[in-house]
Amino acid sequence: MEWEYLSGVEKEIDEIREKALAKAQAVNPDISVVVDNYTLDDYCYKQWDYPGKWYCYFRLPKGIRSKEDLIDRIASETIARFNKRQDYNSNLSNKNL
Repeated sequence: MEWEYLSGVEKEIDEIREKALAKAQAVNPDISVVVDNYTLDDYCYKQWDYPGKWYCYFRLPKGIRSKEDLIDRIASETIARFNKRQDYNSNLSNKNL
């Protein structure tokens, strides 16, 4: 199956993740990656069109009202996951003492 315009979708996703990472790093500079629970399918609107090809266009995942809302959600999930991991690691090191 051949997909047209998929690179445009990937570019949009990368820009959103970069902005979410910047927001997360503003809270905690130790964060180096984002946690994005959405799949590529969540970001794609697929359409069969002329000349007999599938086209994939960017769309916001269901339940998200704006790009800013999506960026905030990804940043929040990233911060929460990072903090949870730090708490877990801290508990492990305290048990070893």
